Amino acid sequence: MHSLFVPPLNLVFPLSLKKLELSGRWISWRDMTIVGSLPNLQVLKLKNYACHGEHWETIDREFRKLILLHIDESNLKHWKTRSSHFPMLKCLMLHRCPYLDEIPNDIGNIPTLELIEIDDHNQSLLNSAEFIQVEQWDLGHDDLAVVVKHS
Repeated sequence: MHSLFVPPLNLVFPLSLKKLELSGRWISWRDMTIVGSLPNLQVLKLKNYACHGEHWETIDREFRKLILLHIDESNLKHWKTRSSHFPMLKCLMLHRCPYLDEIPNDIGNIPTLELIEIDDHNQSLLNSAEFIQVEQWDLGHDDLAVVVKHS
């Protein structure tokens, strides 16, 4: 049996925080607005089911300076976001996310995005990443790379 630790909703992080790594059933996807509101956050790593729940919907004015988003081991199924929610994102890494069927298409419209890295265990996620890449190539944006990490 696994215990579930849910931090209080009045969770506070230092506003100067630039890098954050969470691991192990730490926060719900719904409460990620707390993390997303950190004004200087550039690197976010969510590992070992750090966020619990199946749905994540970001909102405006979140993740304004985020450069790297790494989700490793998650039960996330549905992710709804817009490119304007991650305006500085350069690198999106999705590893061991077996239930996530697609990357939101609007992620491809982030002008700074250079890399989408996924593992080789989720074919539908790979198809989604390749679709975004081809769509960007068709628009003349050929600097987006899709990398498949073999494990």
